[in-house]
Amino acid sequence: MLNSSKRWWDLLSVSLFLAALITVTYRLADTRWTDNLEIVIGLALIGAIIGLALGYSRFSPQTAGLFGFLFTLFFITWQLGELTPSNYIWLERLWLLGDRMWQNLVLFLRNQPLNDSILFLANMTLLFWLVGISTGYQLTRYGKPWQGLVVLGIALVVIDLYHPPLAQSGVATAIFAVLALLLFSRMNYLKNARQWEEEEVGVDTDTGFNLMRSSLIILVLLVIFAWNAPRIVRAVVPNSPERQQMIQSLQSLRERFQNVTNPLRGSVAVLDEYYADEYALGTGSQLTDATVFTVQASITQRIGVPYYWRIRSYDYYDNGRWESTVTNQQSLRVGSPPLDYPQYSRRFNVRFDFRPVRNLSMVYVPGLPVGLNRNVLLVYDGSEPGKVEDVITVLADPDIPPGSTYQVTSSIASPTIAALREAGQDYPQWVVDRYLQLPEDLPQSIRDLAAEITAGLETPYDKAAAITQWLRDNIAYSATIPNPPTGRDPVEWVLFEHKQAFCNYYASAEVLMLRSLGIPSRWVIGYAQGFLDEEEDFYWVRDLDRHAWPEVFFPGIGWIEFEPTAFQSPIERPSGAGTEDRTPFPQPNPNQPQLLDEFEEATRFDENQASGPVNLQTTPLVSATLIILGLLIAGIVIFLVAANGRRRRWFPQQSFPAFLETSLRKRGWRIPRWLEQWSYYTQLAPVQCAFYSIHWLCRLFKIPITPAQTPAEQIQTLINHLPESETSALQLLQEYQKIAYSPYPADTAVAQQSARLIWKLAFQNRGKMILAKLGGKPLENNA
Repeated sequence: MLNSSKRWWDLLSVSLFLAALITVTYRLADTRWTDNLEIVIGLALIGAIIGLALGYSRFSPQTAGLFGFLFTLFFITWQLGELTPSNYIWLERLWLLGDRMWQNLVLFLRNQPLNDSILFLANMTLLFWLVGISTGYQLTRYGKPWQGLVVLGIALVVIDLYHPPLAQSGVATAIFAVLALLLFSRMNYLKNARQWEEEEVGVDTDTGFNLMRSSLIILVLLVIFAWNAPRIVRAVVPNSPERQQMIQSLQSLRERFQNVTNPLRGSVAVLDEYYADEYALGTGSQLTDATVFTVQASITQRIGVPYYWRIRSYDYYDNGRWESTVTNQQSLRVGSPPLDYPQYSRRFNVRFDFRPVRNLSMVYVPGLPVGLNRNVLLVYDGSEPGKVEDVITVLADPDIPPGSTYQVTSSIASPTIAALREAGQDYPQWVVDRYLQLPEDLPQSIRDLAAEITAGLETPYDKAAAITQWLRDNIAYSATIPNPPTGRDPVEWVLFEHKQAFCNYYASAEVLMLRSLGIPSRWVIGYAQGFLDEEEDFYWVRDLDRHAWPEVFFPGIGWIEFEPTAFQSPIERPSGAGTEDRTPFPQPNPNQPQLLDEFEEATRFDENQASGPVNLQTTPLVSATLIILGLLIAGIVIFLVAANGRRRRWFPQQSFPAFLETSLRKRGWRIPRWLEQWSYYTQLAPVQCAFYSIHWLCRLFKIPITPAQTPAEQIQTLINHLPESETSALQLLQEYQKIAYSPYPADTAVAQQSARLIWKLAFQNRGKMILAKLGGKPLENNA
């Protein structure tokens, strides 16, 4: 064993190290490269805490290394073994785990593709476990956590390199950089402070705090500058995208806050599903196949028409930006009567069960919502206040966390082409007022193109279909485009010059052209239908399904989707010309017989369904990690902090209740009776504590002793009520009298043993009394 007086335990340093470790492991888990990747977070934390404890201990490096090896072998094997089926015994689990690892290792050595992610998961688990336990040990033993921090930094760079959607924001990298540099500053100060103490150099007690505060301010400023340096440089380059953003950002105070993020949003994934009331078309981005949510529908889909998972619609356009000007809100609570839309026909109700992967501030809702099993706020429009005729977006109240589920019943339009042609142009006034808006400086070329495409066509449907087809045929799809020229409308530039676009521009072009023809339309953001897993009966909606589309209003029917984006499959509605397809309502999903014994059952809103979150599948690892982590943090960290605090005089040498009582007295506050008794008891010698525990026993068993009695009289009263305790009681009295009234030392062990025996005899006596009473026998004593 080694002396631990030279250890480097420092609460702030430990906190910075753990925060840096969590940042990197959480960044890895957030990539969702494979299932169960989140176990790395818990294992890394457990390893770090064990490493901190081993480093602070008096164990020699060899002994600490042995303990570390045993901990590693146990935790890694146990956690990976929990991922195997639970119906196997542990020996079989380990055999299956080893077999999976060996097969994948052989494929890897043969340079063949792997069909199982267990090898990657095991490597990540082992890597971050070793980083955690070794860096924690190095931190508290030698004050040198640098090797582990370098490994964490390299790992973060590699993760950002291979998972760019989140890496573009750089939040994790910035946080890690600040934490690592703060840890470096703190450890440098601690080493200097130790040297100053050895050399008896006087140092201000606030030096450490002032140094950390200054370091934090400087580091945050440096990181922010480094983070934005490329943009700052390009912002002064003529005709650069950054310069255009800077010019636009100075137009008004409102745009100053929103232009920073909106131009970058485009179709970029966000962790919190929320869209502001303004949206810039942007320049696009490369999307990933990361799952965003899954959804199960009571009816698989409309005939020829996919589902569109709407998040928000926009009505006002100006120079490459859409804005939602609707501000009416109405609360829709669980158990509220379902919404009704009597003004619309050719619609049917469908129930959807969503399971999002991201936090939802806005709710995915197809069609017009009828009811939800969550409390929400509807942003709505209509002919008069309080009358819901159109829903712009649905705000979660409160947010819906990742992994939970929610259910929504929606009114879905399913008209035929014939019905759309017959809908006419008798638009409600609220539709005309809001959804025919065009900017005053809209290029005439866009108006002329719309008129040219729809020449000779009469109905709004035929005009919308013609514009849709023209866009699909003449504008090539591209996930990203260059920044449009300054001073030119982005949609016009795409239509007549660039001729490449992604969904934001396809939809915007169609809406502008339709509005120029007097046809109400709007721009909608959300997700396309996604992939239907017929075996699991779910739609899997991924990041690459993020989408924008136009919707056209038809009187008596409502908003109808059109699909001008060439990347998406075209919509093929039934014509309605013949009897075979005049009724386009789909049939219930055959894979849900328990829900759809009758068609009406599928469209009924389940108001009694619980609105609380439903957790995703959790392995035993998750719960075990939480329990172990809680115990380790509450046990090891608090113990080490308290021990270190006593050595450094952070905490007073007196007990906690005594310290609390003293603090309250200094402030003139009233001391509770129970606190006085607790404080007095903790300040007694062990023999006194043993003797006064008899007072609690007498109170519990109602043995009449009073403070006016001498200790001998109190013991005699106890013996009178509990004769079998006489020997132990007299021994306890003798030891108490030694410490209270004589110069002779008392035997603490004898006193404590006597007190325990008296308690044992009291409980035994009380048990016999209860049994005798139940058996009808006379009682022998009154204890």
